[in-house]
Amino acid sequence: MAQSPSRNRALPKTGFGNFSRCIATQNTKRLLSRRQSRNSLKSKLNALKLRSRKRHEKLTRMALAHRQKTRYMQELRSRPLRFGNHIVIFASATVFSPLGRRRFYHSAAISLAIITCGALSTAAMAQSAPDATQSPSAATPNTSASAAPRQQTALSVELNKLETFDKGCRAYIVVNNTTDQSYQALKLDLVLFQTDAVIGRRFALDLAPLKAQKKSVKLFEIDQMACDKIGSFLINDVIDCKTEAGPVDACLQRLATSSLSTVQLSK
Repeated sequence: MAQSPSRNRALPKTGFGNFSRCIATQNTKRLLSRRQSRNSLKSKLNALKLRSRKRHEKLTRMALAHRQKTRYMQELRSRPLRFGNHIVIFASATVFSPLGRRRFYHSAAISLAIITCGALSTAAMAQSAPDATQSPSAATPNTSASAAPRQQTALSVELNKLETFDKGCRAYIVVNNTTDQSYQALKLDLVLFQTDAVIGRRFALDLAPLKAQKKSVKLFEIDQMACDKIGSFLINDVIDCKTEAGPVDACLQRLATSSLSTVQLSK
């Protein structure tokens, strides 16, 4: 028996509708899963950014604390060191260290530093204060002892200028002998430092003869060395020092060094 045409047409429509509804459901699930995965990735990226920002802030705080500690240490080195400064350094190291961030360590370190520095400063002032019972004649030997090394300075050695020539550099030395004795021998152990603080040369410089009460100009040449490569000169020692009366003791202490050039001369 043949079926009716209307029933035959309704069956395909119902099957196609179910198929399309299934595809739409699957697409919706895929979109939801993609959105969830995207949201999870965004949350992970935000967590990483937050963690990196916190780490950056932590490193910034540590760098600032280290800079403050270094500046304070430099200020302490520039002043005369006393016993109280050791306690201050210990307290500052405790305060600026990562282990001492809690308030307990801060308050304990600061209180210890203040109390100890006050006590040691009072003791240092009491020791350095002059005694009222001391007679003025007792202080006289100290001033004469401090003035004695100045009187021993009898020779001034001055680096006047550096001059470039075809073979290297030429140095002009001005020696002023303010004594009544003429020097028959004055040989210096001179060390040349380059601009990078590395030793470049070491040679013996003979400044004799030197007449009494006379200023003399000496010069010496440094082969294969440009003047702009020289950083400083150091009088390491005195090899030979003789006057008409004979060898001179402590001849290095009698030398006073100076320089009119950008290159320094020291002893």
